[in-house]
Amino acid sequence: MAKQIISLSFINTILATNFKVTNKVLEEKRENMKITFETRSGIQCLCYKYDDNLKGYKGGLFPFFSTNEERIHSIVDYIIFVEYQSKIYVLIFELKTGNADTWPQFKAADKFVDFIFETAKRILNSSSANYEKRFISVREFQLKKGKTMMKNASFDNNYHFELKHNHFCLNNFIS
Repeated sequence: MAKQIISLSFINTILATNFKVTNKVLEEKRENMKITFETRSGIQCLCYKYDDNLKGYKGGLFPFFSTNEERIHSIVDYIIFVEYQSKIYVLIFELKTGNADTWPQFKAADKFVDFIFETAKRILNSSSANYEKRFISVREFQLKKGKTMMKNASFDNNYHFELKHNHFCLNNFIS
């Protein structure tokens, strides 16, 4: 079998559709937060929400782990896969109010994303995967008058960015 490149369409093939989000809205009802996003220049994305869509899954997202330890089942609110210039950017979103720590969920998602790409490599008989993870915390924000859009995101050394807008363009996170 010839080696294939891991693409957005292949990611779409291997991930369960139960978790796929088709609208371009990130929402955390418990925190009363709703953020919309868009893409430009024909950029395609896949958006998945894992924390609320587990009701039909016996054992939760990770059914092979015990439910006795709740931190085992910790996961972020959204994972968005974006393909751009032969690379897949994985934008990992956690929506929180106040100063609650987002890193426990980010650490879990970091390993989960690696597992997704390791699985894709195994299935495609590929020795590498061209992807980059970025972690975005969404905190309480103030609605600005008019449609003020954020500029390109400036990530820290841990590829982390704190979003403070209620609308953004995915393109700002992938350059």
